[in-house]
Amino acid sequence: AAEETALKIKETSYLQAEGMPTETMLHGPFQCVEAGDLFVLVAPAGAAQGRTLEVAELAREIGAPRVVVSDGTAETPGGAASLTVPRVPEPFSALACLVPLQLFAYHLALARGTNPDSFRAEDPRFARSVICLCAHSSEGAMGIVITRAIENLTFDELLKQLDVSPVPPQRRIRLHA
Repeated sequence: AAEETALKIKETSYLQAEGMPTETMLHGPFQCVEAGDLFVLVAPAGAAQGRTLEVAELAREIGAPRVVVSDGTAETPGGAASLTVPRVPEPFSALACLVPLQLFAYHLALARGTNPDSFRAEDPRFARSVICLCAHSSEGAMGIVITRAIENLTFDELLKQLDVSPVPPQRRIRLHA
């Protein structure tokens, strides 16, 4: 949930955000923490909860504000804000935490005055930003990366111009690990 939330914050608010496992945070990145950094700690019931709450305490000692996302099983460290999610079996706990954190990223973008759905498309400096298109049909699926904005062009027209066809349904491609 931490990595996905950090990505959403970057995409929607254009802020630097890092999501990582607790132990990774303690092996280097923690030494870069400043008092003004916000810590969002994902700490549902499970093996990592205690250690994650230790990080919350270390962040408090530095003076960093903290938000603990938990399923109600964690005692929120003093001075930290808390967000309680429903308790679910441990294999699903990251999903239970992810939904409110996605909403957090969305509302952070709105508070900053950025459009959470645009990926800076309205900013001419990002006109060459990567735009990903994907289409699905009974013939298969196709994903394309375009490095320049194309106006008034349908996906089918683009496929014709590129002289490509959808991926056959019998061929499997993993896009996300």
